[in-house]
Amino acid sequence: RSEMPVSGNSGVVKTLIQVASMTGAEDSADNQRIIVEITDNRTGNLINKIIEHKENLGKCNIVPLRVNQLLGQLLSQFTIMPELNAVYSDLFSNKGAAFYSRHLTGEVHSHDYTPVYLKDHFQAVPLTYMEGKEGSEYYYVSDSEKGVDTVHRDVVVPPVALSLNPDFWMKRKNIIILGHDSNVESIMDGYMSYRSEWNFVTEKQMQEAGSAEILNILVIDTEESLKQHGYYEKYPFVDTLTMDLFDKDDICAAINRFVDTSTEDTSILILSDDKVVTEDLDSSALIYLIYVYDVIADRIRNDPDFDRGRIDVIVEIQDPKNYDIVSNYSINNIVISNRYISKMIGQISEKEAIYHFYEDILIYDTFNEGHFSSNELYVKRVSEFFTDIPGKCTAAQLIRSVYEAGPYENKSVVVGYVKKEGEEMVLFSGDQRSYELELHPEDKLILFANH
Repeated sequence: RSEMPVSGNSGVVKTLIQVASMTGAEDSADNQRIIVEITDNRTGNLINKIIEHKENLGKCNIVPLRVNQLLGQLLSQFTIMPELNAVYSDLFSNKGAAFYSRHLTGEVHSHDYTPVYLKDHFQAVPLTYMEGKEGSEYYYVSDSEKGVDTVHRDVVVPPVALSLNPDFWMKRKNIIILGHDSNVESIMDGYMSYRSEWNFVTEKQMQEAGSAEILNILVIDTEESLKQHGYYEKYPFVDTLTMDLFDKDDICAAINRFVDTSTEDTSILILSDDKVVTEDLDSSALIYLIYVYDVIADRIRNDPDFDRGRIDVIVEIQDPKNYDIVSNYSINNIVISNRYISKMIGQISEKEAIYHFYEDILIYDTFNEGHFSSNELYVKRVSEFFTDIPGKCTAAQLIRSVYEAGPYENKSVVVGYVKKEGEEMVLFSGDQRSYELELHPEDKLILFANH
């Protein structure tokens, strides 16, 4: 694992060369996999060179896991769509619904394969395909390997009446970031990717949002940290406030002003500095959490009807021991960085193709040559996604009807849904025909789509 993000890590490079030489030898076991955690670009570039020189497919497969990049992309997505934290936690856990893949032979295209698969498979949700080292891989959400391959012949699923909103667009997102960690640049890269795909382009969109920018971000941090990141001047959607960690009254006042002037909901991302000594891990994040909790408590005390859903709080912690402390503050969106990476490694160690899938879905597209090239997970409000909301139906009906209703260039696959205010999150696994549901306007769909 690389531990030196500025100057690179020669130790991890040396170790990889040695291990790759042993596992790539002709007398070694077949299909061994080496997963390398990378936290800086310099080491990453050297690892890519080693892969060119030393990887011996069928013997020694080297998987470079760019930890900072993946964590940064995840954190940016969680602030834009907070429900995704629970979604990814489940999908990465191998408990219940999880990601699976299958190697497919011949020429594959999602628009040809998916509707055929949906006709007689009801225990897995087909997502997309990608070209990898060993050909085409198709990806699914299922609760087991067996579920991906289970076939039910001669089953008719009647469609459910619905219509999709052809003008759907994501709402403006207001975000406060408190503090910093070593993933800040990757978090900002995630926002830049999202902005390039969803920034407002029509006069109507700009008038409704009151701005041309779909992202409205305030970073509150120390002078030293803000200076290190160039005061975020290269990001036109970011404002900064310089404050000491213990400037409680000023920080709370700034949070209140931001929330009061934001028409849409606000996400507050509390980052945990991972460069401090071990005994100080998460200390700054916990202090910021106390401030945010006070802000929310004061609002509820002053207005018993205050909509708690207006403020989503996402807390990053480095030490799992602090999970219970954060939970005591009624915070559900807790991101334990190391656990996310461990879960990813667990799935990647079983199948390398899953890593390339993760890389793809965690980065938003840019509009290129008339279309968006890859898919991501989205959380979209039912009242905005549909112009005609479906009535009571089964998960099997909903998945197939939404897919059929989507335009050819942007087919949406329903993976699950979230009840209003996050009361319940459901990922479709098991037999879709037996799961009955009724969507309401304030519920949210979990969708796999390219826009």
